[in-house]
Amino acid sequence: LEFMLTNSFSLSLWVYLDPSASTTKTIYKRGDGYSQGENKNISLLYVGGQNKLLFQMRSCGSCPNENAVTTNCQGVINNPGWYYITCIRNWGLNTATLYVYDSTGNAMIVDNKTDLCGAINFTTNPNHYIGAAYEYTNNSWGIQQYFNGNVDNSQIWNTVLSQQEIQQYMNCPPTGSEPDLVGYWNFETGSGTTAYDQTSNGNNGTINGAT
Repeated sequence: LEFMLTNSFSLSLWVYLDPSASTTKTIYKRGDGYSQGENKNISLLYVGGQNKLLFQMRSCGSCPNENAVTTNCQGVINNPGWYYITCIRNWGLNTATLYVYDSTGNAMIVDNKTDLCGAINFTTNPNHYIGAAYEYTNNSWGIQQYFNGNVDNSQIWNTVLSQQEIQQYMNCPPTGSEPDLVGYWNFETGSGTTAYDQTSNGNNGTINGAT
């Protein structure tokens, strides 16, 4: 999954959002954390209290937030429910795009910005986290910013999905054998603490506290 640092990618997943949430929670994140001023990351956050979704990419600790697509969901996501979210980085066009669909397949938000991030060179080799983040606080590393909700059918592609493809996989989940699908976790098969990657790439995950 290292291609995400210097190439196009698409991240899609179903998320249960509650607009009454008051704190910021992590839906997806891979990053260096805040150790010594670093905050290189690729992340999807729900900003509670502001009812916002944040798709962010940072290549340095001091990079400003213009490297992020921040979508105001107020007036759009008004009720708790399932939403299909897709984050796309188009390396060739230098754009970052965020798509949000409701549970009936209606496009609620399509937002994009110029991607000023460039290549991301992590100081460490951080893991990918779904529903949490691995951060450095109080002089120690730990898993935090747990997403108190539900996530399903998480997918990472090494291509730019079209809106038609997004809608296709929203209505009919991948099988795991699709070209350019490099990681797919449907959380329906597995045992113990393992979330199995449904592709042949073997990107199995470790379940930590989720049910």
